[in-house]
Amino acid sequence: MNNPKTLDWIGGVDGRLRMIDQTRLPVELVEIDCRDIEAVWEAVKMLRVRGAPAIGIAAAYGVCLGVQKVAGADEATFFKRLNEVAGYLATSRPTAVNLFWALAADETSGRAAARAADARNRRRAAGRGPGDP
Repeated sequence: MNNPKTLDWIGGVDGRLRMIDQTRLPVELVEIDCRDIEAVWEAVKMLRVRGAPAIGIAAAYGVCLGVQKVAGADEATFFKRLNEVAGYLATSRPTAVNLFWALAADETSGRAAARAADARNRRRAAGRGPGDP
């Protein structure tokens, strides 16, 4: 039997976030694909993703989605977008501690990633938290 993951990254650096829509359980199992930060924001806001750790992980993936198009840009453009994305996602559930932890970790990692030699390394590093390889 196939056991879908609560949250799963599909594809490479230009991928998307797939998650179980928790609002549909236990009646049916529905997976939704988030291809942009607006979809992640909506999923967090509407409780499609539940539980502190899952919310934090969804936010981290949301940051990855939000910076995909500027990963190859200059540092100023990348930092500006990173801050916009984190600020926007933070409004989805203002009381979620893990959401803010993940966003802060992504901003820290994103700043380090902006110093990376190429866009591919930036995209990979943008979703890492402190202590991740």
